[in-house]
Amino acid sequence: MTLESPHFRTCVVALGHIVFNIPDKFLVHVKNIVSRKIVKELLMRNQQTPSHSAGGAEDEWAEEELLCEESLVKIEGLKMMARWLLGLKDDIISAQKTFRMLNAFILHRGDLLQAGTMPHYEMAHLRLAAGASMLKICEQKGVGDQFTAEQFINLSRLIN
Repeated sequence: MTLESPHFRTCVVALGHIVFNIPDKFLVHVKNIVSRKIVKELLMRNQQTPSHSAGGAEDEWAEEELLCEESLVKIEGLKMMARWLLGLKDDIISAQKTFRMLNAFILHRGDLLQAGTMPHYEMAHLRLAAGASMLKICEQKGVGDQFTAEQFINLSRLIN
């Protein structure tokens, strides 16, 4: 599983649905994939030069089809983490770590690394995906109970 693979996004989506439906089958393997591949290699890195074909980098919004592949995979990675937690139902530590990661996307306006090289419309989509993932996780008692008041306040800022 590498970003260079043309099937990477499909793998991330499929894995998210698998771990949602049968979370206990591959518990240790999936936890390693989430921490190493999804968080460290995908979300915590900017591997591609962003494409500015959708418009200027200062545009606040563009359609999802115009995002670069890396941003699309990052969005699916955020969704995959949410599905994974929903499947686990009561992994408190993983829920706290995931909420902190999603909160960081919101606090840093979608540019987790604060590199300043991402177009604003890609950052907006990443913020939206992080916020939607937080809300989805909150639906599940157990993992959703780890959502803090501070994170709620930060999430509410997405409305503006």
